[in-house]
Amino acid sequence: MLTLIKLLKTLNSTQTNFQLSLALIFGMFSGFLPFFSLINAIVVLVVFSLNIPLGVYVVFTVMFSMLGALLDNSFATFGYMLLTDSSLNNLWTTLYNFTPALWFNFNHTITLGSFMVSLIMLFPLYFISKPLFNHYRNTLIKLSQKIKIFRWFILDIDTTKKVKLFRWWGSGLIIAIFLIVVLFSILLFDPIIKYSLEYLLSKATKSEVSIKNVNTNFRNTTFKFSEISIINDKQISNIKHIIVDLDTDHLINKKLDIKSIDIKDISLNNKLLVQTSYNKAKTSQQTKNTDDKGQASDIFKFNLLDIDAILNKEDLKSIKESKMIQQRFNDINKKWKDIEENKINNIDTKNLNDDFKNIKVLGKNIKSLEDIKHITIEIKEFKNKISVIQEEINVYKEEYKKDKDILNNDLKQIKTLPNDDYKYLISKYSLNQNSAFSIVSTYIGKDMSKYIKIFIGYLNMIKPYLPSSEDDDKIIRQKGQWITFKVLSPYPTFVLQNLNANIVSKKFDDCRIYLSYNVDTKININVSHYKQNIIKLDKKLHLKDNIVNFNANVNIKKFDNMSSIIDVNFIKTNFIYKDRLNKYDMIIKNILNDIDMFYIESKITTSLQNTNDMKISIVSDIDRKLKNGLKKESNKQILEYKRKLKLKLKEKIRANIGNISNEDFEKYSNLLNDKENLLRNIQKELVFKYNIKNIKDKLNKQYKNKLKKFFNKSSIK
Repeated sequence: MLTLIKLLKTLNSTQTNFQLSLALIFGMFSGFLPFFSLINAIVVLVVFSLNIPLGVYVVFTVMFSMLGALLDNSFATFGYMLLTDSSLNNLWTTLYNFTPALWFNFNHTITLGSFMVSLIMLFPLYFISKPLFNHYRNTLIKLSQKIKIFRWFILDIDTTKKVKLFRWWGSGLIIAIFLIVVLFSILLFDPIIKYSLEYLLSKATKSEVSIKNVNTNFRNTTFKFSEISIINDKQISNIKHIIVDLDTDHLINKKLDIKSIDIKDISLNNKLLVQTSYNKAKTSQQTKNTDDKGQASDIFKFNLLDIDAILNKEDLKSIKESKMIQQRFNDINKKWKDIEENKINNIDTKNLNDDFKNIKVLGKNIKSLEDIKHITIEIKEFKNKISVIQEEINVYKEEYKKDKDILNNDLKQIKTLPNDDYKYLISKYSLNQNSAFSIVSTYIGKDMSKYIKIFIGYLNMIKPYLPSSEDDDKIIRQKGQWITFKVLSPYPTFVLQNLNANIVSKKFDDCRIYLSYNVDTKININVSHYKQNIIKLDKKLHLKDNIVNFNANVNIKKFDNMSSIIDVNFIKTNFIYKDRLNKYDMIIKNILNDIDMFYIESKITTSLQNTNDMKISIVSDIDRKLKNGLKKESNKQILEYKRKLKLKLKEKIRANIGNISNEDFEKYSNLLNDKENLLRNIQKELVFKYNIKNIKDKLNKQYKNKLKKFFNKSSIK
């Protein structure tokens, strides 16, 4: 309440209204603009230099700060629109290459947006606020004359005293404060840097970081950080000292040029690192692998694709064709069952036999020419019946022949049906070139990818503190965005001319790291004669008594793309294979005993924005050394796999076709042949015994016998 009364008194303590309006205007600038900006510092200096009520200025600054927090997104959008306007691009490019303009942060969206909004509102707000303040004060004076309590809000005004525009002590106070801050900063610079770095590094690494001493030489602009330790519950790392040498020639242009960074004697607690790594590997193995007693090691196990899964997945021509063959067989079989039941079985052979017996009876009882004529007619009709039946049988036989040819072709096709699909599957699911397995790509590729992603994680952690890409168009809410323009100066914004570091350890003779940055980043890491007693590759496979040379060259272009070449040369090693004396283990053990050195060269390219597009190529002579030994065994496995694949394919086709055979189909041929043979026998006998000539001869013979008997009887008498 007392604060409000003081504020109201302050509003009535000045002699002119323009002072209140200026306090309102400058409060708007300070409230809308980001607090830590050069423009805001100039506004504060002007406020202290002019005869403006400081209390009113502070109140309006707080009010407009709260309003500005709500309008930050609008300021950012407005500033972004201005900075990306193509018609203003030349202006912004010129300012971007003009050093004083850079210090005003004009290329920051919220800074530019809030400044332009304040500038637009300056004159309207000034001329509107003056009469409002005047009306308010006159109203308060009238109320004070009527109501005594309002006299508390009014101070006596000396209207005879001339109002001064400037406040001489204000500028002096600001300068004095600035000098005191600079002096204390110089005196306390080292401890401020020390505690600031400890806090920031501890937060970034989530570890306890301590720095014993920080020594700054302003004359040479060098910084020395001594005895740095990074401690957490898993590891302890120490650095003897870090010396940073700056080149200040380009600092006025907001360009950071680091001549060199020298990191001396990086010491890691190798025992903790190895134990941690071993525990992680052990946990991973326990969760992923089961006891493989009596089995070959997973690294050398032939993990071939599941045959049933392949056959179910692929739309194979042979499978579809086998289903069509099955359908054709069923259709033909059904058709001939119908023919058998409704056609062949209905051929009336009994009537034929009866007719033929009747003809036989007639043939025996021929006594006259009328009998001959009658039997001739019967024979002719009987032959016509046989001809009709014969034609019908011929039609069925012709149709049977066609269907039988179809079935025979299908049966032949079944034998060769899987061949084309088998060749297709073998070519599509080729196990490997030349039947060789890539142990390096299989075994090291996944781990390499994992460590690269860890490296990229650390890179992303420090990326916000490095120059951003020019094509980053995403607006960050509440923080704004820095828009970059074409740099006409050939000198880049950030340069690290040289970084040298060495790591001290009993495990290797020498380890040196070199890094340089000038738009692009180059990193070289070289480790000589790294000694590691045991390297566990697998539950069964270890590398013992290892001496390794390591060299890595990494190139990072604008923090967007990375390419690297990593050479690992095992100049001495012994493969230890804990075998169980099965047939796989014996082969592997004999092959590995002959290998005492090998190299691995890996090339890695990736986009740092999307690590899913990472490409890793690995070349090693260990593949060649293992290839010859593994080739024989792998060929056996592959041949067995091919045999099973072909067998499974045939079984699947056979399952679709069923027990197709032309043996059952032969019964229809036999049935037709039986009918036909019956007709032939009847025809043959009919032709042989009952042709007209035979009947006439028989009749003549009968007449001759009768005449002979007649004459014999007459002569006797």
